[in-house]
Formats: sequence, structure tokens, C-alpha cells
Amino acid sequence: LVPLWNKCAEFQGHKCPGLATGFRVATEAMAKLGLDGPEADEELVCVTENDSCAVDAVQVITGCTMGKGNLAVKDVLL
Repeated sequence: LVPLWNKCAEFQGHKCPGLATGFRVATEAMAKLGLDGPEADEELVCVTENDSCAVDAVQVITGCTMGKGNLAVKDVLL
């Protein structure tokens, strides 16, 4: 997992608690779905509730991006 964490940090530009949260959530989700990496491409869709640093880790790990149309950011104000 360390190389994947480093890839997320490189993409984000820094390491922070938000990135760590996204890393943990995305790796757990991928494990539960039985997926090894972002090779699922557009078959996997992710909807996030905010645009925090966590989403950068989600992009790296899942391969979901707004450009491919399989990452939707639905900002929820509480």
C-alpha cells in the first residue's frame, strides 16, 4: 500500500489528514468490490459529498475522474 499512498501524495501535492481519509475509504471500497485497481475505468462510478483532499486519493485509487464522467461531486452543506 505504501507505493499507492505515495502516488496519491504525489498527485495531491502534499500529505494531509484528508488525503489519508480518502485513501482509507477508497482502498476499503475497492477491496469490498473485489477490484485491484483503476482498470475498471468507466464501469465504476463514484459520487462524493464534497471536494476535499480525500477526493484526490479516490481519483488515484479508483480511476474515477470528472473528465471521464464517472466521478460526480455533489457538495452537501450540513
